[in-house]
Amino acid sequence: MSSERQPISMPSSINGGENFIKDVMPTATMAEVIKIVELMSNLKDSDKVVIQMGGPLGDTTVQTAQLRGLLNIIDYLDKKVSISVCVDADKQKLLEPYEKIHKNLQVIGVSNTSDATNNLIQDARDSGKSIFIFDTRDKKNSPSGTKLRIDKEYNEGKNTTIVRVSNVFKAALFSYEDSGFDRVGIFMKGLFNLPANSFSDRKARPHIPIIGSREELREIFNEELGIDYNTVQITILPEAGIAEKRYPLLYWFKAFRKTLSYLAEHNFDKNITLNIIYNQDAHPEMITPLRLFSLAFLGSGIKGKVNFLSGPIENIAKFLATQDIVDTNDTGFNHIAAGLTFYDDNGNELRDQETPEVVGVYLNSHLMEDWTLNEKQRGMAPDVLTYRGIKEVEPELVALYNLQAMLRRGLLNYFS
Repeated sequence: MSSERQPISMPSSINGGENFIKDVMPTATMAEVIKIVELMSNLKDSDKVVIQMGGPLGDTTVQTAQLRGLLNIIDYLDKKVSISVCVDADKQKLLEPYEKIHKNLQVIGVSNTSDATNNLIQDARDSGKSIFIFDTRDKKNSPSGTKLRIDKEYNEGKNTTIVRVSNVFKAALFSYEDSGFDRVGIFMKGLFNLPANSFSDRKARPHIPIIGSREELREIFNEELGIDYNTVQITILPEAGIAEKRYPLLYWFKAFRKTLSYLAEHNFDKNITLNIIYNQDAHPEMITPLRLFSLAFLGSGIKGKVNFLSGPIENIAKFLATQDIVDTNDTGFNHIAAGLTFYDDNGNELRDQETPEVVGVYLNSHLMEDWTLNEKQRGMAPDVLTYRGIKEVEPELVALYNLQAMLRRGLLNYFS
């Protein structure tokens, strides 16, 4: 069979994933098709599963959709296998609650996920074990681009196999874009040739487990930080790792003031606590303009208090879980806030817990729909006014309009 890339006929062994190769790898060679067909048996026969994660916070949070998809497939197979999740060290504690939910899973924080995985591969070779590696990282400079890749190494003497699936990140996000929030679930079931009803597509969305109830966490933050949870809790995260994704702080301040005026005009009678979360070390230039927010409630007619907070990723995630409304730029914390789910200490989901309304400002660097995988993520595009037929308007007014609309939307959603 020629290795020339051309459309091919599907082998008869493909069933539920019949259309997957046509959708995701339409120019696959027969050798590549066979690797996909054998993927499920490779997973079944593995002695160890390694899931590679990492990169920017937003990417890592989105990767939890692929993580959950694979964990659901392992559960569907009723397979008891050791699972290692290799992730950047600064995100280890954020993902450690997964160990409570999946007893055979260990989250390993590393400085280099590739080196750590290579060490696990070598251990497998030395011990005669089969290993299945699922790489969810966004390999921006990969020679294969965004195309799904499967590499396979077979040791005939030890009858063991090392399988690596990579370039999963963008393939999972963009192969079934029209399916919206369910796209990763559809992709994962197609990749492993599973029937549509093998697990709910909702179980393959970004997911950040929080151990403890909302009330328990509120008691902790009340005691440690003096947060008054008898007030409406609003958190703003005005940072973003990419400068083009940050709306100027002055816009945030003006928009919040105008939102307070709007509330006063409509006889809003509740006190508000505004929590500003920022990284003083990463963005010291924000400290001076942030002081403006201490004046946010002055003369507005609305009673409130402003807190300035910072901390490690996992503590911020827990804090966001206690909030009523979370407003952000297009950042990793937007994905985290939308994926928060409460669990007890035994790994059982607490389904009766409220999570915050999440609204974000999305700039033109990419479409909001490309990256939002949870229905709790609501956003405003920066050119919303032009969509309404207003062609010429100052950029600052557009920004202010968007932020006001975003803040109001969060409040309306919360009180509806």
